[in-house]
Amino acid sequence: MEYYYNQGGQPVGPVDLDALRSVGLTPNTLVWHEGMTDWQQACELPELADLFPQAPVNPIQSNFPPTPQQPPMPQAQMTPSNEPMPPTYLVWAILTTILCFWPLGIAAIINASGVSSAFSRGDIETAKRRSKNAKLFSIWTAVIGFVLAVVLFIVWYTVIVNLGGNNIDNIDLEELYDL
Repeated sequence: MEYYYNQGGQPVGPVDLDALRSVGLTPNTLVWHEGMTDWQQACELPELADLFPQAPVNPIQSNFPPTPQQPPMPQAQMTPSNEPMPPTYLVWAILTTILCFWPLGIAAIINASGVSSAFSRGDIETAKRRSKNAKLFSIWTAVIGFVLAVVLFIVWYTVIVNLGGNNIDNIDLEELYDL
């Protein structure tokens, strides 16, 4: 279970129970975990009761609003299972779209942009699938762009050779425009 505690008026966490017990809680430190309707003093939680042999003399009222759901997690790129976010390949998707073959590049960008959102929702399998698809679409976009560039070069070179022989200085521009 993950806990949050009040330190200087700010919630800190999530931390596990062992880490929570080692942060130097006072009986009046406000603590919260998923399933609680409001923050409570540390001395009121059964799992922390052995840290405080006596109840506090002056209980402090919670000035935190009730928390019906877990406070937002910090913007860390790790899941609760400590699995890192798969690479997005967004830079490669954008570059191959601009420089190579845009129809497949758009698919690469769409998949690459979906990696982060799927990961932040906790949908790790979708994030991995989108990452893999973004990589594949980027590779295929680059390959197709390279093949098209080679074909266009061959066509261009063939036209030049057929019009003026091997010497490019012999090309008649009027004959080139008549094609």
